Amino acid sequence: MHILRLWIALLLPSCCYSFYAVEDLSLEEKVGQLLMCHFHGSVSNDAAKMLIQELHVGGIIYYTWANELSSPQQVFELSRQLQELSSDKPPLLIAADQEGGIVAPLTEGFTVFPGNRALGSIQDEDLAQAAAYAIGEELHGVGVNMNLAPVVDINTNPYNPVIGIRSFGDTAEMVLSLGRPTLQGYHDAHILTSLKHFPGHGDTYVDSHEALPILNKNLEELRQCEWIPFKALAQETDTIMTAHVMIPSLDPKYCATLSTTILDLLRTELQFEGVIISDSLKMKALFYQYNSLEELALQAFLAGCDILLIGGRRLNGSFQESTSHLANIRKVHAYLVQAVKEGKISEARLNASVQRILTLKAKNTLLSPEVLPLESIRSDKHQLLSQHIASAALNILKEPSISCLENSRVALFAPTSVAKTLSSYQRVPSTVHPLFFNTSYLSQEKMQAAMQLARESDYSIFFSDNAWKSQGQSALIEALLQHKKPLILVVTRDPIDASLFSHAEGVIITYSPTPPSIEAVLDYLFFPHM
Repeated sequence: MHILRLWIALLLPSCCYSFYAVEDLSLEEKVGQLLMCHFHGSVSNDAAKMLIQELHVGGIIYYTWANELSSPQQVFELSRQLQELSSDKPPLLIAADQEGGIVAPLTEGFTVFPGNRALGSIQDEDLAQAAAYAIGEELHGVGVNMNLAPVVDINTNPYNPVIGIRSFGDTAEMVLSLGRPTLQGYHDAHILTSLKHFPGHGDTYVDSHEALPILNKNLEELRQCEWIPFKALAQETDTIMTAHVMIPSLDPKYCATLSTTILDLLRTELQFEGVIISDSLKMKALFYQYNSLEELALQAFLAGCDILLIGGRRLNGSFQESTSHLANIRKVHAYLVQAVKEGKISEARLNASVQRILTLKAKNTLLSPEVLPLESIRSDKHQLLSQHIASAALNILKEPSISCLENSRVALFAPTSVAKTLSSYQRVPSTVHPLFFNTSYLSQEKMQAAMQLARESDYSIFFSDNAWKSQGQSALIEALLQHKKPLILVVTRDPIDASLFSHAEGVIITYSPTPPSIEAVLDYLFFPHM
C-alpha cells in the first residue's frame, strides 16, 4: 500500500494529491509526525536512521554545526539520503532557518543575502519578493522544502537582544508590506513557509534562548501592533511558529508556546487553520517551570502546537552531545505515545494535528529533485541581486570625507566575524591596516594595540557589531573618538550604535554584517565613483 501511494504521488501534479491518510499510520507513526529535530552527521547515518525509521519523525531541521552544510552538493546528497530513509512513509519536512542576514545556516556555496532589515531600509516590495524567491530556489535545489521564515516580529524595542535586524522594521506597516511579498517569493520557489514568532517577540528585553521574556501588553495593545502582520498573513502562510514569550495579561502561568489560551486566540481570532509549530523546545526560556523535555513537549502539544521543534544546542543550560540528544528524542516519543494510551492526549486531538501535517506535506511532492540544478545556486543573477540589495540598503547618516582616504594611512577595526570578508576583499588599498577583535572580550593588550595603530594612522574606520551591549567595543570606540584623528563608524548590526556614537566623523549603517553588505560599504569608502 505504501509503495503504491508513493508511485501515485510521483505521477500526479504536485498540489493535487494526499498520498497518506491518518488511518494509514500507527500510533507510533502519528506521534513521530509531530516531531521535527536535528541529528549529528553530514550524511545519512545510524542516528538519522533511528529517528526516521524507528521513531518515524516527520521533520528534520538542518544546522551548520550539526550537519556540516559545506556545499550545495553535500546538502543535496544529505536531503536525498534522508528522503530515501522515509520512502515508505510520508515524505520528510526538511527545514532550515534561512532568513538571510545573521540567521542563515546555508552559506558555503550559496548566495548570502543581507537580511530583512536591509530590505526594510530600501522598502521595495519587488526586491523583497525577488530575494525570497532566490533563497527559495537555492533551498529547493538542495532538497530543503521548508524555510522557517519570514520573521514578522515588529522590532518596536530598539534594545531587543534577539530580533533586531532580523525584523523588517519597527512598524506594523513596514513589516506587513515586506512580509507579504517575501511569503510569495518563497511560495513561487515551492518552499513551505513559517511566520514567526507569534504572538510577537519584538518588544522584549530578553532573549528567549537564554531566559523567559515578558511582554506586558493587553489584548487590545497586541491587536494594534504585534498581531497585525500575523492576522493579515495568516491565510497566506503554511505554518506559524510560536514564541517563548510570557504575556501575563493573557496567561499568567504559561508562555505562548505552552498556553492553550494564547494559541486558541491564534485559531479563533486570527483564524489560522494551518500548522502551528513551536520554537525549539530546547531553549532556556521554557525550563522555568518544567524539568524535562518530555513534559514540555506534552504541554506544548496540549496547548495547540502541531509540530514540536526539538533542535539546537541548548537544553537546560548545557550543550547536549549527539547521543544524549537522540536519547531525549526517544524519551519524548515514548512519553507522547504513552500519553495517548493513558488518555492524556485524545485520539481526536492527535489525529487533528497529524491531518494538518499530512495536508501540509501534500502541497507539493517534497521529494528531492533527481538532478541538482547547480546553475540556480549562487548564480550570477542571485549574486547581483544580493549585491544590489546591500548597496541600496546603505544608510549614510553622516557623510565622511572619504576623498581623503585614498592617500591616507587607515586603521581598520572590525570583529572577527567579518574578518574573512575583509581579508578576501581584493581591492583594499595597501595603506589600510586591519585589526580584528572578539566582540565578547577585548583584552587590555588588544586595546593598547588598537590605540597604537590609531596613533600611527591618519584615519580610523570602526566596524561595530552591537557595541551598545559590548563594553569592550564601546570603550574602544570612545577611546578612538577622544583621539584627535577622524573616525568613521560603520554600524553592521542594530542602529543603536549610530545614535550612541553620532559624533564620529562619519556614520554609516549597513543593517547587515554579511559579506555583500561589508563589500558594499568598502566600495563606498574606497571606490566612491565606481
